[in-house]
Amino acid sequence: QLVLCCEPEDVAADSGEMEVIRIDVSAAKVLEGAAERNPYVQIIAGQDMRRTETIRGTLSPAWDETFMVAVPKTLTHIEFMLWSDDDVGPLFLGAGRLAVGAVGRHPVPLKRMNHPGGELTV
Repeated sequence: QLVLCCEPEDVAADSGEMEVIRIDVSAAKVLEGAAERNPYVQIIAGQDMRRTETIRGTLSPAWDETFMVAVPKTLTHIEFMLWSDDDVGPLFLGAGRLAVGAVGRHPVPLKRMNHPGGELTV
């Protein structure tokens, strides 16, 4: 398990402006019928952006990565983007977002060009 960033006590004595949330990235399912890919996830929380490892040759990647992210208390949603690290460069596979309070309780439905694009488990 990979833990990045900080622990709650590392945030300036809970300044009232920031909070630390835990984001566990565990799996994604890309829509059937696509060619095998090399997926990774970008997590965007306000000004903070994180990235999982790339999992090679699959449409159903599994991760065991945890990110501790300090976010402003005014932040309402976390953005998730699923990409494939292809030979010609990054290929967009889907994106979704969850309310900060829903992280860890609901899967992230991914969309690609306004069509269903799979699902991410966080």
